[in-house]
Amino acid sequence: MEFGSQYLVKNDLEKAFKVFIDKILSGADGLCITREHPAKVKRRYGLESTPVVWLTAERTEGHQTVDSLIDLSILIGDFLHRAKRGVVLLDGFEYLITNHGFNPFIKFLQFIRSRFERSNSILIAPLLEGTLDMKEERLIEREMRPLTMSNELSGKSGLTVLAK
Repeated sequence: MEFGSQYLVKNDLEKAFKVFIDKILSGADGLCITREHPAKVKRRYGLESTPVVWLTAERTEGHQTVDSLIDLSILIGDFLHRAKRGVVLLDGFEYLITNHGFNPFIKFLQFIRSRFERSNSILIAPLLEGTLDMKEERLIEREMRPLTMSNELSGKSGLTVLAK
C-alpha cells in the first residue's frame, strides 16, 4: 500500500479492519470512523489508543459521533493535519449515500482524495457490492484503488493492490 492513496475493500469489513490495524501496528497514526459502536470496535480489534468515531446521527455521551459530510470532512482534515503518516478507516459509504445522496457523497470523496494525497496518508473504505448501481460504483472506483486480500495473487502477506 502506498501512502497518499485511497483503497476500496469490497464485500469484507474484516479485511478492511485487518489492513487498517496492520498499518497502525507498523507505526501509522490511525483514525477509525465506523457504523459500529466505538466500545465494541475498540474491544474487538484492540484499538485502545486509536480514536474511534461513531458514524451516526445519534448523539451519545462518552463517544464522539459524526453524521454530516461537512463535519466528517472537518474531522478527517483535522486528523490529517496532525498525523505524520495517517491512515483512516471510513466504514459507512452506504450510510453516507443513503443519508446525504450520491452526488454530495461523491463530491465529498473527490474533495478528501486530494487531502489524502497532499498529506501522504491512506484512506481505507469497505463497500458492499450491489448496494449501488453500476455507475455509482464506477465513480467510487475512479476515486479509489481496489484492494483485495488474496494468497494466490500476492507473495507474502496476502495483500494485493490491483492496478487501476
